[in-house]
Amino acid sequence: MRILIANIILTALLYSCNDKATDCENYTYDCNTQEPYEWEMNIEVSLNNQNKQIPIWIYEGKFNDTSHLVYTDTLTESSTSVYLPLNKYYYTKAKYQQNGKTIYAIDGVFFKKYSRSVCDSTCWYIKNENMDVRLK
Repeated sequence: MRILIANIILTALLYSCNDKATDCENYTYDCNTQEPYEWEMNIEVSLNNQNKQIPIWIYEGKFNDTSHLVYTDTLTESSTSVYLPLNKYYYTKAKYQQNGKTIYAIDGVFFKKYSRSVCDSTCWYIKNENMDVRLK
């Protein structure tokens, strides 16, 4: 019985070592080891017959803080990307016309980076890199 238990433990140890090596290869494959200070923010808008050009504004700060306009454009495609500094609040406002009325779509995020130790590396990840100001 002891031999059977010893064989099971030995087998488990051997397989766990192989799995860890495989896991490290998989994790470090997507690992950004250089600390980012800015990253691509993706913005999505709705294009339709009434709205072929969508004005957008990106502000640094929380909703209704208009003191730091960081980007403005008029989009003719359904998405765009803008490089922005990390670890800050941002919100995007898009202007639409619908049945003769002006409608604003707004989305905001805390655009952040975080790190995680993976095997023998420090990997950097980005959270909240999308803002969706499409019409619902």
